[in-house]
Amino acid sequence: MNCAGFNDRVEDFYEKLQGLSEKALKVLPDDGSWSLIEILGHLIDSVSNNHQRIVRLEEGDLDNFPGYNIAHWVKAQDYRSIDPKAVTTLWYSCNRLLLHLVKNVNPKSLQNKWTRRRASNTRMDDKRRLPSYAVAYRQAKS
Repeated sequence: MNCAGFNDRVEDFYEKLQGLSEKALKVLPDDGSWSLIEILGHLIDSVSNNHQRIVRLEEGDLDNFPGYNIAHWVKAQDYRSIDPKAVTTLWYSCNRLLLHLVKNVNPKSLQNKWTRRRASNTRMDDKRRLPSYAVAYRQAKS
């Protein structure tokens, strides 16, 4: 995976978002799926969770760092009731921060693992490394 173009993609998508009306951002599709503003909200949630994982994984292995219930986070935050400019600006800023973080990941930390537990508290054999874009970016720079 080549991460070199991620910065350009964030810039291009943010520019496109600026051209959309509030109505276009908040319209709910007929199939019951999320509106664009809710998708952006989910992406913000994802960045915030991955930001924590990356920083914590740089310190060492993570045992029991939780995942998150995506649908609950989007519903709880009610992104459709927030000013779209605030959501699009936050999406942009969060992605810029995450790209900065990924660029500065310590290569030695790429072997650190995140171990999750199931909701029932039974141990999973689910060891995950830093998110793949952090690893790919580091590999592309080498």
